[in-house]
Amino acid sequence: MERSGSEAKVRNVTPGSGAAGNYHRGGRRRLSLPQFTLLRPRTLQEAVGALAKHASYIRVLAGGTDLIPSMRQKLFEPEYVLDIRHLPN
Repeated sequence: MERSGSEAKVRNVTPGSGAAGNYHRGGRRRLSLPQFTLLRPRTLQEAVGALAKHASYIRVLAGGTDLIPSMRQKLFEPEYVLDIRHLPN
């Protein structure tokens, strides 16, 4: 994991980079994700900073969300995904 300012850049996620490739177990083709940078802030302050810095190019992943399926359907193609599921309360 790289640290740059107030954001934690984990990795660039590339479509079809998983072990299963682009297919479900039944052999049906699955929709791949667009490329994006996953940010995992350690504090609320880092999360707010990332939102401010990338306001027009970011989506938030917070659990119980339709973000990933929507990205597979190309409804959203953000440059950054902000994962706040593990922020302390």
